[in-house]
Amino acid sequence: GGTADKDTAWGFETTRAALNFSGTLAGVAFYNARLDWSPYNGNGTGLSNSPLEWAYGGWHINDNWSASIGRQKMDVMRGFMVNAEDQQAIERSSYNYYWASSQISNGVKFNGNWDQFRMNAMFSNGATSAAGVGNNNYQANVHGWAITGRGEWLLQGDWGQFDKIGSTSGGTEGVLLGVGGGYLRGPQASTAGAGNSADTNWLASADLSYQADAWNCYGSVSYQRTNTGVAGAPDRDSVGFEVGCGMYLDDANELYSRWQ
Repeated sequence: GGTADKDTAWGFETTRAALNFSGTLAGVAFYNARLDWSPYNGNGTGLSNSPLEWAYGGWHINDNWSASIGRQKMDVMRGFMVNAEDQQAIERSSYNYYWASSQISNGVKFNGNWDQFRMNAMFSNGATSAAGVGNNNYQANVHGWAITGRGEWLLQGDWGQFDKIGSTSGGTEGVLLGVGGGYLRGPQASTAGAGNSADTNWLASADLSYQADAWNCYGSVSYQRTNTGVAGAPDRDSVGFEVGCGMYLDDANELYSRWQ
């Protein structure tokens, strides 16, 4: 790179600048779109290789069910689902970005919400672009597809307090258990050569979050089986975990730690 002959490098950057538009129409339909500019997009640490991060619309079918269609997250892991501005640290951990489901894809999603349980199920294009992320047209899909989903049990507290990672000073006690998984079938043509397929992944993940007055703890563990689809290339089993805790020293300052 440009600093290869330098012992040190310094400068400024705009790590993330985003414009988010969301709302409801007539109390039944809803929409959500975000444009995101970051030097890390498309480099394995961002969500998109273009300014369009997500754009989808939907409608409430009844009091419990809703459906959405468009470019949206595969909601499998809580650490990936929570938006950047609601994370405890300045950025998600590398653990959250590693898994095949930690992507945004074009598809249709169904959401169910009840007092103590909520879930989602999504059928999508999966990872269909050369970089594994992006907003390609349907012709770039090449028979890749994915089925992903997640269930969450509210064991204590209310849903709103888990819209972000961490707790607040003066917050109430809450416990959330989540389990997600999916199957992502890779495109049938790849740079590996004719007759080969891209990666196909099975994955499962579980997480537990606890919040109390001025402190919180959470943990997540994930497993993924990757079938490479390339002759002579070995399949891979991946296991990962993340744990974190935070404690407010006063109303304005929090001390937190994370291990992955």
